[in-house]
Amino acid sequence: MTDRPDPPTASDWRRCMPKGHKLQPSHRRHVFRYRDYVVKLALEADEPDYMGQLHDVQRTALADENEVQSHRLLKRHTTIPIPEIIDAGPGFTVMKYIEGVDLETAWSRLHLNQLNHIKLELQGYIRQLCQIPNPFPEYAVCSLCSTHELLRYERSALNTFTGPFKTTEDYRNNVKRLFDREPRFPPHAKPVFDHMDWYQCNIILTPNLDSIAGIIDWEYAGFIPDPKDMHIADIPIEEWNFPEWAYIFDGIDQPTW
Repeated sequence: MTDRPDPPTASDWRRCMPKGHKLQPSHRRHVFRYRDYVVKLALEADEPDYMGQLHDVQRTALADENEVQSHRLLKRHTTIPIPEIIDAGPGFTVMKYIEGVDLETAWSRLHLNQLNHIKLELQGYIRQLCQIPNPFPEYAVCSLCSTHELLRYERSALNTFTGPFKTTEDYRNNVKRLFDREPRFPPHAKPVFDHMDWYQCNIILTPNLDSIAGIIDWEYAGFIPDPKDMHIADIPIEEWNFPEWAYIFDGIDQPTW
């Protein structure tokens, strides 16, 4: 294959992998930078990840599909900065690389004013997410992939029903089974679109660390009535590496039916 910028298939992108820069350990996918692109390549069914484990190929395909659909929804309804998807197909997604530094890496270098500005900026984006209309009114709690099931966890490990849920109450009755915690949202809470993976590594800052350049990795995204719980889970705030980040939902009113 020639050294061209837009290989058309997963196999072609795989040939680019030795020429690229690996961005993270291979978990379900190889993720690397090639020229000005970020390439996500699904691991083969018999290809172990960095922990030596095999992955659920179908779940990975659904997550890839969900990310592409999420980007379309975000572009249609928000001003949230996300990477441009330039190519996608079975087993691969290719996006434009966003210049900057992830928040986790930059955290120790941030001044208080910078951190407060970034939190306010992110809260504005979260409020935009809350206003996105659900394109699947037949489901209250769902993702955007073809099965509409929730993808926040390993489906193969649960081996049980993971949605979609037609009502908030249906989902509320399954929270304990799905996440091993009691539901903390009121029964009348309205599901909103949420990233569902608000860890600092998914927030890319501009090189001067003053603002958000992009928010990445929307593969888990979906409509859910407890976005704060998807962020903090059951980990006590004092055990977070960056406890200030646990307050990003403060002051954001949860919509109700």
